Amino acid sequence: MLTIDDVRAIPLFSTLAVTELERLAQTSADLHLDAGEFAVPEGGERALFAVLSGKIEVVKLVDGVERRLGWRVPGTIFGEVPIAFGMPFPGGYRASEPSRVMRVE
Repeated sequence: MLTIDDVRAIPLFSTLAVTELERLAQTSADLHLDAGEFAVPEGGERALFAVLSGKIEVVKLVDGVERRLGWRVPGTIFGEVPIAFGMPFPGGYRASEPSRVMRVE
């Protein structure tokens, strides 16, 4: 279960009022991922994610070969591009170690 402090630890949300932090904590999913488990696969539905702990690798299939495009670490977000452009996720986001991720619909 997410707490106000979990949400406030994300720089994007750190300046929100307590009532807004409470609402995000109550309405967002708290995902606990094992290494190798996807927060969202390539082509997945739009949502905003924030890494609370662990490390998430960004992967994409290019000509049938999986390529690592980058990393997301605690405090960072992902999913803003699919939301802004109304498209599915162009790459997958997979935990490279046990990780905790917040998902905002």
